[in-house]
Amino acid sequence: SIMFQLSRSIGRRWMSSSLDCGIVKKWGEQRLRRNYAFNVHNALQSRGFAHDVRPPFQDPDMRNCRTIEETTQMAYDHVESLSPRGMAAFWSLISKFLLKGNRGYYVKSTNTHHGQMQQQIMAQQLEKILFRTFDNIEAFNCEYLARITFSFARIVKNVGNPAKRPPKGIHHQILHSLLIGNNSSEKNHRILFRHIASASIPILPEFDSRYLSNLIYAYGLAECVPTFDDGSTYFDLLAIEAIPNLEKFNAQDLSNMLWSYAKVGASNPPLFQEVGDIIGARNNLDEFNSQALSNTAWAYATAEESHPQLFNKISDRIVSLNTLGEFTSQGFSNIAWAYATADESQPKLFKKIADHIIALHNLDEFYPQQLSNIVWAYATAKESHPKLFKKIADHIIVLGNVARFQEVGDIIGSARNNLDEFNPQHLSNIAWAYATLNESHPQLFKKVAEHIIVHDNLESF
Repeated sequence: SIMFQLSRSIGRRWMSSSLDCGIVKKWGEQRLRRNYAFNVHNALQSRGFAHDVRPPFQDPDMRNCRTIEETTQMAYDHVESLSPRGMAAFWSLISKFLLKGNRGYYVKSTNTHHGQMQQQIMAQQLEKILFRTFDNIEAFNCEYLARITFSFARIVKNVGNPAKRPPKGIHHQILHSLLIGNNSSEKNHRILFRHIASASIPILPEFDSRYLSNLIYAYGLAECVPTFDDGSTYFDLLAIEAIPNLEKFNAQDLSNMLWSYAKVGASNPPLFQEVGDIIGARNNLDEFNSQALSNTAWAYATAEESHPQLFNKISDRIVSLNTLGEFTSQGFSNIAWAYATADESQPKLFKKIADHIIALHNLDEFYPQQLSNIVWAYATAKESHPKLFKKIADHIIVLGNVARFQEVGDIIGSARNNLDEFNPQHLSNIAWAYATLNESHPQLFKKVAEHIIVHDNLESF
């Protein structure tokens, strides 16, 4: 069909632009050589001079592997016979090991010649497996394509922001260099994600709600938005596939999808309107857990998509809960910020959240941005709650009080025991919020002022 041919041409344009970049250029050259050899082989075979000697798929059992090194070695030993399922399983394991803070023997011997050689070997093995993966990406079905995309997204997220220095861990350094790159103007992972997108386009109609949601979520997690020549994006195409099937999406699928669109700034009013209508029409939101509720509200506010029925529905659900114990500090921050940003007045919701926070033993789980967002939200929404503001102020003024941490034996919280973790915007929002709601707390203002005056200059403000 024309759409299929267009999809293929888009994929070729993406790949042609990628061949100027580091590892992908090397992979492209290797693929061209393999394709040439394969064509020669086919020509000989058609004349009776050659036989098909390509090995059948034979995946090793990697479930018992305990380290990245062990997993990589096993996959490398079977790299030529890895099936799409095996490749998806391998990258899934690598992402899980990274999230668990895997430590292998190479880390212990990095300063020795042997250790450096081992690291180089592992880097070459991972490179080979990556080449094999993308050389066969068009053979992946919906399940394995969604799985491998999500795994790559988690790895990219874990090994470091491309705009920052790579992490110090050996595994992180190798994967950072492989998937992100250090010197190229266009980062490797964006090219790789473009190639996955081009491979997915012909089979997008075959994706069910779960796999489509996971695919969208992966691109949101990786903060990658492939763009077509006409200015449209891959997210536009994904929305076209998702909208007719939204009734089949569960709560997590919907919230993850919305979060992804908001995270990357991919505006799509029809999608947000349709999802809002579907959620708003439900009899209840029992299927939505705390994270799904907070992510959904945050997504609409971030994307600047108005849907009063949706916000009312989420608010009613939260207010009706017997306890908010399942919500995290990030969840409270996101919800309060979302309702204030969207200008959705919900006094019962703000009271419910505030009452829960003031009942907590301490606020050590709350990061500076979360505290700042919460007081900013209450002030913006003109929702006064003196006990909440006192609780937060009392928490802030004891930060840096070493005696307090020694007394309660809180060593874990020592990393956030002073105002150095608060950036100028946090401090500005906090001071503004207390002043706006006329919440008097002299010690808090004194603490903030003393923190500011010790700086040599205020260029960061």
